[in-house]
Amino acid sequence: MTNSIVDKNVEYYRLIKESLSEHKLAFFVGSGVSRASASGDTYPLWSDILKKLQRGLIGCKDSDPLKIAQLYALKYGEAYTKTLANF
Repeated sequence: MTNSIVDKNVEYYRLIKESLSEHKLAFFVGSGVSRASASGDTYPLWSDILKKLQRGLIGCKDSDPLKIAQLYALKYGEAYTKTLANF
């Protein structure tokens, strides 16, 4: 490891520690964190949800997640919200 990387890590640690002491620290984590919760419930991954939505769009070969969600919402309207709630 070069000194510049070590120096940056030391500075990051200092900033995290300072933010924590000032009650200004927030963590951002990926969606996979809730995949297996302490309660034993498992939540689907975004890829699982998108595959299910894509199946509802017969002939859709698009792989853009936002486009798939938008096409599904346009085709099914309010049912889209209910579909998401059933995951």
